[in-house]
Amino acid sequence: MKRKALYTLMMVMACALAPANAHPSVAASANEQGSTYLESEKNVYFGTDASERQVTVKSNLDFAVASNAKWCKVKKTNDAVSITVKANTKAADRTAKVSLKAKDGSSQVIKVCQHGTDAEKYPTFAVISDIHFGTKTGGGAMIKVPRTLKQLTAKGKLDAIIVCGDITDSGQEYQYDQLIQVFKNDSNYINPVDTILFMMGNHDHIGGRGGNYPIKMRPFNNGNDYPHDQYLIIKGYPFITISVRSGNNYDSNPSSDLSSYPYDLREKLEAWLERASKECPGKPIFVFTHIPNKYTCYSSWPGEGSGSISVWAMSTLNSIFNKYPQVVTFGGHSHYPLGDPRSIHQGVDPNGAEQNYFTGIGTGSINYSEIHGNTIDWPDPCHPNFYQYITEGLIVDVKPKGNVEIRRYDTRIDEEIQPDNRWNLEPPFDGSKFAYADKRDQHNNPLNKPYRDGLPAPVFDTKAKVTISHSDNSLKATFPQATDNDCVFRYKVTLINDKGIAVRTQRIFSEFYKNSEQPETFTATFTDLEPGTKYTVEVEAYDSYDNISTKLVSEPYVP
Repeated sequence: MKRKALYTLMMVMACALAPANAHPSVAASANEQGSTYLESEKNVYFGTDASERQVTVKSNLDFAVASNAKWCKVKKTNDAVSITVKANTKAADRTAKVSLKAKDGSSQVIKVCQHGTDAEKYPTFAVISDIHFGTKTGGGAMIKVPRTLKQLTAKGKLDAIIVCGDITDSGQEYQYDQLIQVFKNDSNYINPVDTILFMMGNHDHIGGRGGNYPIKMRPFNNGNDYPHDQYLIIKGYPFITISVRSGNNYDSNPSSDLSSYPYDLREKLEAWLERASKECPGKPIFVFTHIPNKYTCYSSWPGEGSGSISVWAMSTLNSIFNKYPQVVTFGGHSHYPLGDPRSIHQGVDPNGAEQNYFTGIGTGSINYSEIHGNTIDWPDPCHPNFYQYITEGLIVDVKPKGNVEIRRYDTRIDEEIQPDNRWNLEPPFDGSKFAYADKRDQHNNPLNKPYRDGLPAPVFDTKAKVTISHSDNSLKATFPQATDNDCVFRYKVTLINDKGIAVRTQRIFSEFYKNSEQPETFTATFTDLEPGTKYTVEVEAYDSYDNISTKLVSEPYVP
């Protein structure tokens, strides 16, 4: 395929090396008692500056070490190899091979990549989530995913597409077959994509079918089992993907968290973060998970779940990420809409109990959208009108000055969401330029960092009014959309009797996730009115932070 050939070429020419968790060559399995083994990292990255790295070697053999490049010096030190590189003043990346050889013939090669002055080519990548192959909701994945791929790849050249879990609806083999059919079809890409990365979500474990993932995804890994987690560097920037290890999908209890993110996975993640901070100093570290981290994006704070679920997030990895403010995490799972300003968050206190001093970004969903419970009235208050047709994704651009610009897209109608309000992450990535704290942080902000409160509140046009129509003992109150600096989230419509008492209330979703196709007006219907009683209708608009507009009040009506 064209994408595969291009990706292979880029791997060779630009040090887009194999995932770091691929198993190195060994003389025999280190787990077999009495066997010999020689293991080390397969790939080591350096920036353009002169520097030194220690690479741990696990071996029960005496081995020699050598480099094939003069600019790359090596020295054996106990259970490690010291690799020292000179400054690379040339434009191109360069590579060297460090060979480890034992007397019994065992060998291992460490590939060293040092970026050149042109390595700062600044990656552009797309992030989507919750593609749920196997579903037919709102047309189904076989329609929604190709449409999304075409629209996002039409926006310009993408270095990567990352899919943040729930790639199938229930882990069944035919669902993986559908996924392969779509992602391996060149006609679904307007511009070819160098790298596509996947990971597991909770739905991919349904029915105990999590074992299908590494096997069925082999076409994306040269016929080998597809890795659960990956570390790679794209154009000088680190990318880390993490798969959940079980179907547990929210912060419920320690044992649930441990099954989703066991100790060995956490240790690997922390080692990769430390490695990325050394290989790519001063740069953001892009990390992709399915379940958001608690106390970050919309859906991850208590009370932002749905039904009996308080929160669609886990706190298990917070303590790890909190050590690295340069981490930018992307999480799916909740399906919450990207037009909500809370879908991006940065912490305010590196020592806070929330342990959220990094960037957390929601990724929306390709399957359908939803919102948190107890905010609107609807047959299903978490799935408002038209929810099953909403599809969204992100495009992330690293700019020449190092800042990160994030564009949000409605891939149902091929439209950028709030193009005048793109998210922007500024260097240095040490927390000092965090700009996306919000009202949820105000009670725990010892450093008095600025936070978003959503003000000013939504407003109705000066000519806006509530129009009453009626039949028998019922009425319909129709009113126009309000406007807001971010988005109007919902409306509260209250029926007031002639004694000034609120006798009925309706909460109506603004349908902001339709973007330019939002309805111009809404209607609330009230039935079984008392004959001879004078009624008025009051309408208030709420934003995502529950700031309330001034009231629109109707003329009195008597049934």
